[in-house]
Amino acid sequence: MILSVIIPVYNEQGNIEYLYDELRDTLKSIKTYEVIFVDDGSEDRTYEVLERIAKKDKKIRVIKHRSNYGKGVALQSGLDICKGENIIVMDGDGQHDPKYIHDYLEKLKSHDVVTSVRSGRGGIGPGIVTPIGNFLIRSLFKTDLKDGVGSKIGFTRQVKDNIFVYGNLFRYIPLLALWKGFKVTEHEIVIRPRRSGQSKFNIFKPFKGFIDLLTMKFFVSYSTRPSHIFGSAGLISLGIGGLALAYLFLKKLFIGTAITESLPMFLLGILLVLIGFNFLFFGFLGDMLSHDKLERRRNESYRIERVI
Repeated sequence: MILSVIIPVYNEQGNIEYLYDELRDTLKSIKTYEVIFVDDGSEDRTYEVLERIAKKDKKIRVIKHRSNYGKGVALQSGLDICKGENIIVMDGDGQHDPKYIHDYLEKLKSHDVVTSVRSGRGGIGPGIVTPIGNFLIRSLFKTDLKDGVGSKIGFTRQVKDNIFVYGNLFRYIPLLALWKGFKVTEHEIVIRPRRSGQSKFNIFKPFKGFIDLLTMKFFVSYSTRPSHIFGSAGLISLGIGGLALAYLFLKKLFIGTAITESLPMFLLGILLVLIGFNFLFFGFLGDMLSHDKLERRRNESYRIERVI
């Protein structure tokens, strides 16, 4: 059974060789494995270091991107060429200790996904933002995962073949796997201090992560039934607009008040009715497109664990 370790890197020239040495020592008891480094357009000497390592170790594979496309794209790039039945994804800054790989492989014997429960993270960034993010994840997705954002993660090839890492949603591979019906478990790891270089964390990252989380919620809840969200908004808009117009009509009918005397309410009612019809239309259109896609890819719309 082949193990694939995928490591996206960006400007990590000072960490690569230390990480490689640790990986080599950790994986020496595994007969067949590959380590895929994905250099996502680094501006330092990261690729030179990787190229030198790959020349002396045939188990090292290196992908070099022409530009910095983002971690999600780098991860998908590695997944597209990996050969392993079991796959481990970890960061290239040295904060993920390779020693946990064996623990992950043991848990992958009975589960489809192993995700990390991170400890040892401090500071105003990860130390504060991460607990808030995990609270939102548990609330929105009704899951009991302690750490819903996949940092160091392991999964089987079946999971890889059934999950597409879109944009920054790579953070939520455990949630995507749960949505698809795969078995997910957790393993506690200690995040080590950086040996070299600067952290990629910045003040905007939590806000981007929150937007990604909302995107993930929308995708999981409504990707196969868009009319549920558009239709609900449309019916609410239609209802409010219809009530406003009905009120003005009855007022005109029984009291004789001219509709033009309440022109703002009349215009608002017309606007809400039109918006409501538009939302309903987009919901029906979305359902048609979703149905057509599922019809063409029917075998991918559900997963069967076993047939007796």
